[in-house]
Amino acid sequence: LNIWALPLATTMSEGQQYTRVAEDPNHDPHDGSGSLASSHRSDPETDPNANGIFHWVNIATSIFAIGCLLKIEFFTPEPVQRFSSNPPEITNSLRGENAQCLSISSLRTLIDITDQVFVTMPARGAGTSFKEFGDKCFGSASYPLDIGNKGQEAFEDILTKEYVIPKLITSHNGKNLTQTLHNMPASTLVVYAHRKETPRMLSAIKHVVITRYCNEKSTESALVEKMEGDDCYVSEGELINLVKTQQFEIGEGASSALSCELYEVIDSASPTMVFMDYSNTDEMQNLLAEKYCPDLAGKPVHSPEESSKVYVHMDKTVTESGESIVSLDDWLETKSAIMEFSLALHDKATCVGKTRNMEDALTSCKDGYLSSKAFLN
Repeated sequence: LNIWALPLATTMSEGQQYTRVAEDPNHDPHDGSGSLASSHRSDPETDPNANGIFHWVNIATSIFAIGCLLKIEFFTPEPVQRFSSNPPEITNSLRGENAQCLSISSLRTLIDITDQVFVTMPARGAGTSFKEFGDKCFGSASYPLDIGNKGQEAFEDILTKEYVIPKLITSHNGKNLTQTLHNMPASTLVVYAHRKETPRMLSAIKHVVITRYCNEKSTESALVEKMEGDDCYVSEGELINLVKTQQFEIGEGASSALSCELYEVIDSASPTMVFMDYSNTDEMQNLLAEKYCPDLAGKPVHSPEESSKVYVHMDKTVTESGESIVSLDDWLETKSAIMEFSLALHDKATCVGKTRNMEDALTSCKDGYLSSKAFLN
C-alpha cells in the first residue's frame, strides 16, 4: 500500500511547494540553467505539510484497497428487475441445453406445464396425422385443418362449438398465423412442424394431382389426358402450369408462412413456441399422449399414402431410351433441382435467409426441436 501511496503523495507535496514558491513575489523562479530553482523544493522528510499529505493519502489508499479486496462495490446502482412474458418455469424450459435446442425431457416439461398445445404446419407437413391423432385423443372431431385459412371468425367459433375445448388444436399455417401468434397466451405451447420446402412441394404436387384430379371427375380437367383403371396420365404442359400457379396445397408452404412479419411477431410477442422437424411427428404424438391420452402412447397415427399410379406425358422431349411417358415420381425427381427457380415460385417470399438459418439450427439440434427464442437476438 505504501508503494501505491508514495508516488501520489510525493507528487502532491511537490505540487504544493511549487504553488507556494510561485506565489512568493521575492523569489527568482529560475537559476543559471534556466530550470526551476531546486533550492525552493521542500523535502518530504522534513516538511510537516508534506508528511501530513502523505499520511492522509496513505490512509485513503489503504481504505480503497481493502474495499477492493473485500469486493465492496462502490457507486453500483440497484440491478434492474427484468420480467418475461412467460412464467419462469416456461422460460427456463425454453432455454434447453444451449439456449436454442430443446431436449426431449425439456419438451416434455413444456407440455406438462402449459395449458394447451397449438400445432401448426405447412401443407404436407404431417397435418392430417396430427389431426387424426387429436380426434382419437379427445374422442371427437376437433377442428378442420384449414381453420387457419378461414380468418379470425373461425377461431371465434371455437368458443361455442363445444363446451369443453380440446387441449390440442392442429392447423395448417394459414394467412392469419401472425395474428394468432400475436394474441397467443404464454400458457399455450405453439409447435411449428417444419418441412423443408423442396421435398414438401414435391409431396404437395403428387398429392394434388392424385386427390384432386386423378379421380372420377378427372375428365373435367385439361391436366388429365386419360384414365386406365387406377393409372392416370397427365399432360406435362398442364402439370407445369399447375405448379406455376401454385394451386391448392402446392402454394401452402413454409415460404408463405415464415415471413419477415412472422419473425417480427415472434420477436415482439415472444410466444411459447417450438420449431420441430416434421419427421418427429410420431415422437411428438407420443409426448402429447403421455399427458392427454395415455392409451395412445406408443401408437402413432399416420395418414394413408395415396396409391394411384400417375404418368406424365412429355410434350416436347423424350427419355434417353426414347420414351415420352414417365412416372410422376421420376419426373419430379428429375425436375426438382430447377423447378423452384425456373418457375420463380418464391418471388413473394420474405426473410428467406432467416428461414434457412432456422433450418440449419434445427438440423443441428440433436433431438430435432428448436426454441423460437433463438430468433430473439
